[in-house]
Amino acid sequence: MNKLNDIYWASNVKGYMNMVLSAEWFDNHFVPDALRKCKELNLDGKVLLFMDNAPGHARYLIGRHPAVQVEFLPPNTTSVIQPLDQEIIANVKLIYYKNIYDKMREVTDDQEELKVIQEEESDDDELLLGPKLDTADQPRPSQQPQTASSAIISVRQFWKNFNVKNAIDYMTEAWKSITNDTIKHAWHPLLPDLVSASTGKRQHKTNLLREAVEAARNIPAPGFADVDEAVVCELLEPDETSAEEMIEDNELDVMAEEEKSTETEEEKIVTAGYLSRKITDLAQMKNYLCETGSSESEWNNNQEEEEEEDYFCLEDLVT
Repeated sequence: MNKLNDIYWASNVKGYMNMVLSAEWFDNHFVPDALRKCKELNLDGKVLLFMDNAPGHARYLIGRHPAVQVEFLPPNTTSVIQPLDQEIIANVKLIYYKNIYDKMREVTDDQEELKVIQEEESDDDELLLGPKLDTADQPRPSQQPQTASSAIISVRQFWKNFNVKNAIDYMTEAWKSITNDTIKHAWHPLLPDLVSASTGKRQHKTNLLREAVEAARNIPAPGFADVDEAVVCELLEPDETSAEEMIEDNELDVMAEEEKSTETEEEKIVTAGYLSRKITDLAQMKNYLCETGSSESEWNNNQEEEEEEDYFCLEDLVT
């Protein structure tokens, strides 16, 4: 996994969490980060981790670390008690898209930027508003006069330059915008007695949805003026993948990891055997030289030659 702006990310052809990734995240990232946070807050190093009951979350994480208690939520309860699914994921996505649309509006309203973009105009066929967003035919004029073609070029160039780092930057900004009251409210169904009833600064999905739609409509390019709540809501829906497909993919991933582990163990065995033989050979040579009365200098010269040979053999093994 890679880390950027405190976000861990990894590429996956299927686009969803699997057991191999969840175990890697748990061992290399969650446990160290959680224990470090406990130390910063002067808390005992004891952590309770709730995990959604999904095929991609490895069950063998239970009992995997002595300081972390892993509890899986009951099946088919995500929409009822899973904190992230209550409103946090949807709110983060809405803020994420709103910020992107605000930046896109800023780019399309920047005449100097448009001048540069026009010089670099590509031959792309399609104007992409974003994942799953459709375009229509009518442009919406900007506060600063410009042609629809200029806006199209600008939006197209915006998406062309958009990369993983940009996505992570926007996601980090969106997550930091989530208020404590919003997080507390999301935990209320699971821990009703431990959460404050205060909702004064809670972010409501309906308000954030309205802001995201308005931000999209302000972009002066074809299709954006017709964006409505239904179109933006499509962005909040995850790609549909059946549990059977996820389980099958997980089994293949686990098998691949086991094969890799087996190959690594075999390499270790070969290396250990090789070293054992070399040590035996060196001992026998020393005994032979002692028995034949060879001088100490002869022994040292032979030893240096053997060690040099061992070095190059070991170098071949590890490269």
